Amino acid sequence: MSENIWAIQVVLDAAADDARRLAGEAHYTGCRVRHESKTVELWLFNAPMQVVQELEAIRPGVYVIHNDAPRPLSAVDDLRDSFDWAARKSEGVKAVGVGPTEDGYLQVGVLDDVNGAQKKLDAIYGSNVVRVYKTEQPRALPLYGPASVSREPTTEPLAWASVPE
Repeated sequence: MSENIWAIQVVLDAAADDARRLAGEAHYTGCRVRHESKTVELWLFNAPMQVVQELEAIRPGVYVIHNDAPRPLSAVDDLRDSFDWAARKSEGVKAVGVGPTEDGYLQVGVLDDVNGAQKKLDAIYGSNVVRVYKTEQPRALPLYGPASVSREPTTEPLAWASVPE
């Protein structure tokens, strides 16, 4: 008898939503749905024991809880939103992506020199705040307009793929 993968997904997604709601903005950092173990790995920032116990009680055996994240998601989002692309570029950090990790760090994707970028960002943000990884320049697929007769691709990048100049 095969398991209904969609039903499992629905349960785990609901568990992830419950965790975010119960932990609240002050404590929720992130989560990762683990299909292979049918669990939700959850990172919290200094959540009170009452919150942890409530999570474990509403969905016994579903959560794998790490209550040791360095900061909540709201703090990482603030770091992401304040990332100064122009200043980092002038310092030689060729960043092409910035965002949160599930476990409470600001993740910065760079085109090259991961170690150099990590050192520069550690000097700015402090150690144990940013995790730098190597990535490639984002690429966009060509767009074709509905009124395009020639069906030639546009030369403009997609907004989500562009990197601030």
